[in-house]
Amino acid sequence: KEAAYGTAVMNHIVTNSTYGKLDEELTKFYTDKYRTMYETQITTSYGYESLDAYLEATGSKREDFEAMVKSNAESRAMYETVVNALADKEGIKITDAEYKKSLEQYAESAGTTAEEFETRNGKELIMAELLAEKTNKDMLDEQKNAKTQIDQSLARINKIDVLYERLYE
Repeated sequence: KEAAYGTAVMNHIVTNSTYGKLDEELTKFYTDKYRTMYETQITTSYGYESLDAYLEATGSKREDFEAMVKSNAESRAMYETVVNALADKEGIKITDAEYKKSLEQYAESAGTTAEEFETRNGKELIMAELLAEKTNKDMLDEQKNAKTQIDQSLARINKIDVLYERLYE
């Protein structure tokens, strides 16, 4: 529940961000990554010989496929850009120990070795995901602290109100 809330908050921040233009190199990286990932999924999970065979069988156009890939890549690139800016501002970094521990956990969840998982996904992508997770957690922790402070202030105000009412009864 908390992770979903953190993701929703981060998505809201990214969606409403006026951070600037997209990093073309990062967008290209994700465009290539997503294209390969979708093509692999189509051929392995759906059993099609190729992307072209899938497009033909579903009556889809390559232009629509490429537009979807580009849109998803741009969204991910903007997300990563905003996360990096927040992480830089807050001094959030991923240590080697955190990377290694998370890589092992990701690999175990995927039913593979850490080396295979890293080769398949790339260290850059894994680091980006870890930084997003850590930044989300940091933002949630700050929000919880702020809520606690507000709750404490409201409790003090209520006590003062009670004392004030007793004084003037």
